Amino acid sequence: MDRGISAKARSLVSGAAVGVVVGLLAAIVAVTRPAFLERTEAGTYDERVRAVMNQDDAAKDIVLIDIAESDIEYAENSFGMIWPWPRSVYGEIATYAKKAGAKVVVFDWLYQDRGVVGGAADDEQFAESMKAAGNVVFGLALTTDKLVERPLEGPFAARLAGYETNEEAMAVALKLAAWNVRSFILNRVGKFELWYGGKKNETDVRMQWDTLTKQADLETLFEAPPPPEPPADDKAGEQPVPEEAEKLPPPEPTIARLSANELSQETTVTTLIRERDGIALSGKFPRREGLDPPLAMLATAPARLGNVYQNPEADGILRRHAPLSLHGNVAYPSLSLAALLVGHKGMVPKVEGRTLVLGDKRIELDDDGLITLRYHGHRVYPHVSSFEVLRSSVMVEENTAPSVPFETLKDKYLIVSATGQALRDMRPTPVSTRMLGAEIQATALDNMLNGNAIRRAPVWLDGLIAFFMSVLISGLMILLWRTIRKPGISLVVMAVLTTGIVVAYYLIARAALDGPGVWLAFAAPAIGAGVSAFTTLLALSAVERSGKRFVQEALGRYTSTALVRELMEHPEYLSLEWGESREMSVYFSDIQGFTTISEGLKPEILVALLNDYLTIMTDLVLQHGGVVDKYIGDAIMAFWGAPLPEKDHAKKATRCAIAMRKKCDELRATWHAKFGHEVFARAGVNSGSAVVGNMGSKHKYNYTVMGDMVNLASRLEGANKAYDTFLMVSAATVDRLGGEFDVRELDRIAVKGKDQAVTVFEILDVVGSTDPAWLARARKFEEGLALYRATDFTAAKKIFVENADDPVSVIYAERCDLFIAEPPGDNWDGVWRMKEK
Repeated sequence: MDRGISAKARSLVSGAAVGVVVGLLAAIVAVTRPAFLERTEAGTYDERVRAVMNQDDAAKDIVLIDIAESDIEYAENSFGMIWPWPRSVYGEIATYAKKAGAKVVVFDWLYQDRGVVGGAADDEQFAESMKAAGNVVFGLALTTDKLVERPLEGPFAARLAGYETNEEAMAVALKLAAWNVRSFILNRVGKFELWYGGKKNETDVRMQWDTLTKQADLETLFEAPPPPEPPADDKAGEQPVPEEAEKLPPPEPTIARLSANELSQETTVTTLIRERDGIALSGKFPRREGLDPPLAMLATAPARLGNVYQNPEADGILRRHAPLSLHGNVAYPSLSLAALLVGHKGMVPKVEGRTLVLGDKRIELDDDGLITLRYHGHRVYPHVSSFEVLRSSVMVEENTAPSVPFETLKDKYLIVSATGQALRDMRPTPVSTRMLGAEIQATALDNMLNGNAIRRAPVWLDGLIAFFMSVLISGLMILLWRTIRKPGISLVVMAVLTTGIVVAYYLIARAALDGPGVWLAFAAPAIGAGVSAFTTLLALSAVERSGKRFVQEALGRYTSTALVRELMEHPEYLSLEWGESREMSVYFSDIQGFTTISEGLKPEILVALLNDYLTIMTDLVLQHGGVVDKYIGDAIMAFWGAPLPEKDHAKKATRCAIAMRKKCDELRATWHAKFGHEVFARAGVNSGSAVVGNMGSKHKYNYTVMGDMVNLASRLEGANKAYDTFLMVSAATVDRLGGEFDVRELDRIAVKGKDQAVTVFEILDVVGSTDPAWLARARKFEEGLALYRATDFTAAKKIFVENADDPVSVIYAERCDLFIAEPPGDNWDGVWRMKEK
């Protein structure tokens, strides 16, 4: 890692880089609007719609006329009408609405089949009512898929009749179309002849003629045969009048083969719809490949038709509306836009760029040519009973006050739809999972009437917001991380801050939707903010961990890694004011005869020997959980029980001392071969209470231990020389070993500089691991020591001499000689007072 810049600078750079990268990714997602995120965005948008919708904002000039179960029941009881109603009944509704002064009457239906009740006569009566009203709109089916074309079967057709005008011929042709009959209007010598057929042979034409002439609804279309002439010898008035004249079939049809040019004169309802309802507009609108027209005789009657098919979003929810749809090279209005155009005579829709211009209203279209609907709520438009409208029509004819006054319908846009449970058209919307299709049409009409549809923010603005929020969160995370040093508190504050910023932005986005009607992206900025907070936190943690590892590794070369970890977790321990008393064990060691060794080696070889020795010994200290306090030449000072409390500090220190002694024994031959000297190390261990903490000046200090027990440990290490031992411990340490080690008492001594005597022991090995011969010599020594303490120096000497393989016994034999020559007094305490350290 580059250490040329500070940790603070590294964290700033890393955090900022993460914020920028996450911000760019969030911006890209916000701009591209991938499908996986759009579903989430749509969910947040729906929640905002529900939060800001206000029924008081709904247009007051839109009224829904319901055909509910109650209306069907009342109509049957009052008028004897059973469901389905004759279509002439809808004509009555249109007529009454016209009398009341309604602007537009919209029937939210597709009339594609002949009426079930009343047949063609009923359809014709409904058509006449719509024509008379002049303000009726109903549905047109523009389908996504192209309809299957129905080509002519052949060139043969029959002449029906001749008419003075094309309009008369067209009206009859549309009646025939209701029976799926193909017809052709041919202009011949001032007459408009109507032919029907398009069959492959004369027989098929005759079969069609035979079928049509038997239909009561069509009998007036065919020319009647002339009445028969009476016999010449009969006198007028003398013939009896028959009770009922025999009904004669129409005259045989005139059948001919039409030319290709004549066949091209086919009259279709699609042609009429295109000429009346199509709008010459260019723009990016949804394309519909199929046009499935209404029943021909009804298609001519309304003021306009409007497309009823609207595609929901991928999740099935209707959020957007297509005011115009392309079929062929013209655009057709939706049912709602058709109602608006009928209500505003002379209005011609225009498109300027991505803006739909409707008179003085300008409505922004999205990239798909759609508008996003502003919903004001569920059931926010007035509802009127269709039965009451029908009853009011009768009441007006009877000169009584209607139950639905004219004022209720005057200047209103009326939308008639079935709301009965089995009839209703229900769709999911942002405000309701089951919303009437008529209410959705009313919402679209409302939006276009008032020009208050929702505008989705441009992608560049969404991207900019997502980028800004990610970078802002990242910057605040960096600031908090540098300010609040306690990880737990900083994490809580970061989480609260991130949540607060996301909630604040949500409120801003909701206000933008409520006021100016702008749909700001929420999902991408919110997710970007969350990811930015998380990844910035990871980056800052990684930088800090990297810095800690570097410091730990570096400091670990000078002191214990355990100490370093503790200081990393508790920086307050680095204060000079910090320190505490601890129960611990302290270890001292040095190399026997090091002065002699150092005098016989070149400096570089001496350094190599020391480094090798100290490295191995230090590793053992660390492996046994100790802390290396310091090196003093060849001497090592270590301790257990700090900085972390350790109840088994004495056992760990003793095990480490044994391991260090054994390691020296193991490497002695190697070191001798390499450096020319054998290495023996003596050690002393003491346990007790000591002060541990930082000692030194403000410019330099050490984490170390101090106290009388520390000094004693050092003296015990030096006392080994007097007894020719290599590991001496105090009674305080032995008391804490719990019998896990083989030990022998060496003496009661008063080290140099101390008057108080202490009992010292030699550690042999872990119980069960001690060499049996060594253990036997130790126990033999203890027998002699007991006699020595009892001042029976002669008997003691005998045992010590017999145990001559034990260096300590040899030393005690010499002492016995001294005491035999000069016996101690009666007050002798058995303490051996050291003259050297």
